[in-house]
Amino acid sequence: MTITCPHCQQPVSLDEALTHQLESKLKLDFESKLQQMEVRQQKEKVEMWKIAQEKAAEKLKAQSQIETKLLKEELEEKSKLLEQARQAEVEIRKAKNKLEDEKRAFEVEKMRQLDAERVKIKQDVIKIISEEHQLKDAEKDKVINDLRKSLEDAQRKAQQGSQQLQGEILELKLEELLRHEFPFDEITPVAKGVTGADNLQKIHDRNGRLCGTIIWESKRTKAWSEGWISKLKDDQRAAKAELAVIVSVVLPAEISNFDLRDGVYICNFESVVSLAKILRTSIIEIYRRKIMLQGKNEKKEELWNYLTSTEFNHRMHFTFELFQSMKIDLDKEKTANIRMWARREKQIQRLMDNTSGLRGDLEGLMGNELPELKSMNLPDDHDLPILDEPETNQ
Repeated sequence: MTITCPHCQQPVSLDEALTHQLESKLKLDFESKLQQMEVRQQKEKVEMWKIAQEKAAEKLKAQSQIETKLLKEELEEKSKLLEQARQAEVEIRKAKNKLEDEKRAFEVEKMRQLDAERVKIKQDVIKIISEEHQLKDAEKDKVINDLRKSLEDAQRKAQQGSQQLQGEILELKLEELLRHEFPFDEITPVAKGVTGADNLQKIHDRNGRLCGTIIWESKRTKAWSEGWISKLKDDQRAAKAELAVIVSVVLPAEISNFDLRDGVYICNFESVVSLAKILRTSIIEIYRRKIMLQGKNEKKEELWNYLTSTEFNHRMHFTFELFQSMKIDLDKEKTANIRMWARREKQIQRLMDNTSGLRGDLEGLMGNELPELKSMNLPDDHDLPILDEPETNQ
């Protein structure tokens, strides 16, 4: 069945026309539905993208909160460790300050004791001289004559010859010891090959005035020789020295540390410092007395005779023994304090090591972010003060 097309006036099959019309309509419907579907899918994509963004934002927010919490906890932990390090530093500084205060106190106390010893020796010498001046004139004359006679007899007995032995090591040690102990005195060694003693000690007071001279002779032999005494007395007269001392490795059997024999002091090397301090103090005091008694020759001779008397020797022994006893007690106290300081130094070192470990832990956690604590840069062992070794009593 055909129909005429109203437009082109051509015959058209009705079936084809209907089919074409139906196809056009279906095509339009399909395209409309396809377009609607695409629009709907596009809306769904946009919606899903929004949902995905919201979920991602929530996840990121949750993760950020967790990281923030962890960072906050880590920062609190680091702050605690840093505070512990500061507290440890405070403890170290307190311990070091306490140790330094105790050391200064010990040094002050030691100086006070030495000053007290010097004052006492000075007072003893003044007292001895004062007591001697209170004797009656007759007693003084008798004592002076007896002492002069004894001294002359001793000089005659001592002039039986002398034997000179070289003890170069002992001489050098004696010279070095005298220079160290008495830096303001003039210690003059006698050159090798020149007749005379080993050393001359010219004693100066605090004002630099020359008060007197001690002549020293050192001997290092296997046996004692009485001839040394007369030889040194000759050297003493030649040097115009007030006192003469023989320092010998071997002493006479009846002498333990030091003694006065025939106007010459004899001592071992261990007693040199103690004897020298006592004799030096005596010479300074006698010089002061001589200045006060200028023009009184009898008084000067009296002082000289007393200086070489048996009574003065006995008093010297008493002063020496007291000095040695006080020195032993002082050495014991010094040794005890040194041990205590050593123990505290070890404790401080352990505390320093612990602080260094704590600093290392902080650096491991914070890296370069950890600020430098200059106050924690503690000194090394070689920067610590070295404590003096206790003196040993010979």
